[in-house]
Amino acid sequence: MTPPPPTRTSPAPAARRQRGVALVVVLSTLAVLAVLATHIAVLSEITAAEAKAAASRGRLLYAAESAADRAFWLLLWDRRRYPNRTLGGDQTMARENDSVEPWLMDGQTHSWDGPDGAIATTVVDANRGLDVSGATADQTLRAAFAVSDDHDRQLAVDEFIDVFADYLDADSLRRLHGKEEEGYAADGWPDLPRNGPLQFREELFWLEGLAPAMTAARGDEVANDAPPVRPGEDDFRIIPPAGSSFPRGQNSAFPPSPEELQRYFPDAKDQARLREGLGRWLGGEALEQAVPADLLGRLQEHFSFQESGVATITVAASAANGAVRRTLRVTRDCRNLRNPNTSQPTLAYWERYAP
Repeated sequence: MTPPPPTRTSPAPAARRQRGVALVVVLSTLAVLAVLATHIAVLSEITAAEAKAAASRGRLLYAAESAADRAFWLLLWDRRRYPNRTLGGDQTMARENDSVEPWLMDGQTHSWDGPDGAIATTVVDANRGLDVSGATADQTLRAAFAVSDDHDRQLAVDEFIDVFADYLDADSLRRLHGKEEEGYAADGWPDLPRNGPLQFREELFWLEGLAPAMTAARGDEVANDAPPVRPGEDDFRIIPPAGSSFPRGQNSAFPPSPEELQRYFPDAKDQARLREGLGRWLGGEALEQAVPADLLGRLQEHFSFQESGVATITVAASAANGAVRRTLRVTRDCRNLRNPNTSQPTLAYWERYAP
C-alpha cells in the first residue's frame, strides 16, 4: 500500500512571533544605520563648509591688512602731492585736471577687486567724536550731555556722570549715583575702577548708564520699554597713545560723528539735508554748492575743514560669492613723527581692530 503524502503543517504561533520580532529588529537596525549615515554625511558637509569658510576668512583678513596698508601709503603719497589738506572747494579746484584718484580723510569709498573678492576702503579723520581723554573727561561729557528742564532725562545723565567720575578719580569716595571698588568686585570686576584717566576709549562702554544718558541727551524719553541709543566708537574720539596727541582745535567735519551731528544739528530735517549735501559733495559736486548755505555756515563754525593727520582706515573684504566678509579698522598717524633715536619717520598705530 502506498503511504499517504506528507502534510504541510503550519508553524507554531511562537515561531511566527519570533520571525515577526526579528523582522522588526532588522528593519529598525537598517533605519538607525540610515539615519547615522545621513547624519555623518551632513556632518561631513558642515565640517567641510566650516573649514572652507575659516580658510576664506583667513585669506580675507590678509587681503584686508594688505588693503589697509595700501590705503595708508596712498594717503601719504596724496599728502605729499597736495600738502594743503583743507577739504572742500580748495581741494576740488586744485585737483581739477588730475586724473589720479584722490585719497583724503573724507569718508569716500575706494573699491577694487582683490585676489579673493571685492575690497572696499574708507578713510575718515580720527579727530571726530566727543573727547573722553584726560582727568576731567567727566566734565566734558556733562557739558556735552546737558539737559535743560526734564527731571527724568537729567537723572539719567547725572547717574552716568557719577559712575564715570568715580571711575576716573583716585579716591574711594562714592558719589551719590557712583560706583567704587566694592561695587565692581560684587559684579566680578575686582580690578576696576581705573582710578585715573581712560587708557582706551572702549573703557567707556563698560560703565553703567551710558546708553540711557546718551538717549536723554538726544532729547528722547527714557522709558523702560524703549531700547536706548546704542553707543558706538564713532560717537567718541579715540584716545591717543602715550607721546601722541591730536592737533588743537575743532574736530573734523568729514563726516561729523553721530553725537556731534545731534548736538549741533538737532533738527532731523537739517540732519537729512546735511547728509544729502555731504553725499553730493562726495560725488564730486563743489562743497559750497552741495551743502545749503545755512548748514555750511554752522559746519564751518563748529568743525574743522583741515585734516588732523590721524586717519582711521576701514576695510571690508568680501569673498567672490559674498558668503564671507571680514572687516579691519586701523587708526594710523600720517604726520611726520620722528623717533628721537633715529632720523626715520615713526609709523604709529593708534588702533587695530578686526572683528
